[in-house]
Amino acid sequence: MAMKGYGLITDYRIVVSQCDRRPKADLYAFTMREPIPEFLLPLKEPLEVITVNLQSIVSGVYSRGGYAIRIDYRHMSTRKQMSVTVEQWVLDAIDRVKHHEQPYGAWVREFLEAWAESQVT
Repeated sequence: MAMKGYGLITDYRIVVSQCDRRPKADLYAFTMREPIPEFLLPLKEPLEVITVNLQSIVSGVYSRGGYAIRIDYRHMSTRKQMSVTVEQWVLDAIDRVKHHEQPYGAWVREFLEAWAESQVT
């Protein structure tokens, strides 16, 4: 989506537009390497706003849905969906911290479960 005045090169963007400010909107841009930023979401009441932590929601769904053991990140069809740069960055980042004999899916599951547990305490 083209945004007037923004020359950002990002993978994802969240645009939040309050009805009384249109066509102006708040832009939350981020790359695959960055966590999804928290953003303010206006509700029906004029001054009521909540903070949305979409990264936490996505991570929770990923963990509870078992996607870490369902998706083989080394499989060719999955790899084709990522750019070469991002793919190599992801694999290098994982290789730096996981044991070389541990399967990728198991490592991702353990990592996300530990992160989710740390958010509860």
